[in-house]
Amino acid sequence: IGPCERGQEKGFFQFGGSTVVLLFEPGAIAFDSDLVTDSVSGLEVHVPTGAGVGSRA
Repeated sequence: IGPCERGQEKGFFQFGGSTVVLLFEPGAIAFDSDLVTDSVSGLEVHVPTGAGVGSRA
């Protein structure tokens, strides 16, 4: 996604199709390999509530 500034809009909520965006300092998170593979392939990944997406690097 690239750099962002404080207060900059990075997500949009609307009934039936909302997205949650998590922002971290570069190198702070080691994302799960399956998420990285799907993301690089351009696939949308459904992450159920409470599911993990990675760990602290």
